[in-house]
Amino acid sequence: MEKIKIPVWDMLWNGKNVTDYLTPYVLSVTYEDVYHGESDTIEITIENRDLRWLQNWYPEKGDTVVLNIGYKDEPHLPCGEFEIDEIEFSGSRTSGDIVHLRGIAAPFKKSIREKRTIAYENVTLSKVVRLIAGRNGMNAVVELASDPGFKRIDQKQKADLTFLRELAEKYNASVKVQGNTVYFISNDRLKERKPALTIERKDIISYALRDKTHNIYRGIIFTYHDPKTKKLLKYREDWTNYKAGADYLKVNGRVESLEEAKLRAKALRHRYDSKEKTGRITMPGDPQIMAGLVVTLKGFGLMDGNWLIERARHTVSRTGGWVTELEVRRG
Repeated sequence: MEKIKIPVWDMLWNGKNVTDYLTPYVLSVTYEDVYHGESDTIEITIENRDLRWLQNWYPEKGDTVVLNIGYKDEPHLPCGEFEIDEIEFSGSRTSGDIVHLRGIAAPFKKSIREKRTIAYENVTLSKVVRLIAGRNGMNAVVELASDPGFKRIDQKQKADLTFLRELAEKYNASVKVQGNTVYFISNDRLKERKPALTIERKDIISYALRDKTHNIYRGIIFTYHDPKTKKLLKYREDWTNYKAGADYLKVNGRVESLEEAKLRAKALRHRYDSKEKTGRITMPGDPQIMAGLVVTLKGFGLMDGNWLIERARHTVSRTGGWVTELEVRRG
């Protein structure tokens, strides 16, 4: 007989283990793991039948929560450390009184969200990423297929996290802050990753996979006229799978080299490619599922193959057990 798996969670609140205290009241815990440009989050839904959460148990914004999710007697998924930043109280005759506590990954509440104005001179893209990580007291993992250099690049009244996200989207990469580390990974490097696991159709709860024509352009022409050298920099790239009668996407922008123009063209191509094949999958809770992993889908016919997990949402509830929801894209 197959062993019945029992979903469990454990929680530290301001460094104190509160699992036993909260278990009688918690209706559900949700952890959302996002691969690019956003904070990981948690939401805790709690019964407030005696209104203690509106009185002596009233939580404080800024309280820290460390959450782990898993099955009893098995390795857990470490969700990380979060700071409570939103508290919502609600109630009705049918559902009773409820508290929703929402938290954001702890690093996102610190200096990386402060607006700055800084000029970076004679640097490479990887150097800028490492400088930003360093001044926030963080490590940097940088994997780039191409590392363009800049005479000058400006961060004008933007938070470091916002600036990193803009750099990633401009130069064909993805950025994620997890724990004390900034991950800045080229989308080309991402495509080279080997699948971490296989998800079979017979093992899931539900799915929806979409395949649509994504290119409204037949390619891109990137042009920049340098007023100092009087030179015209031009790069053309032809795309596939475009609509009949499509024209080239024409972009004029400031670039310092042909390498930079190619990288920005790749980033625009990626923006369109990533919308072609997308989907959602709901499956029984799995501690292996994390945003940024490449997984192989099996049993989905022509949709079989490698997909990237862009977002993973893990929910453990009294009524539904542990459910994992994925947002995925092909390529």
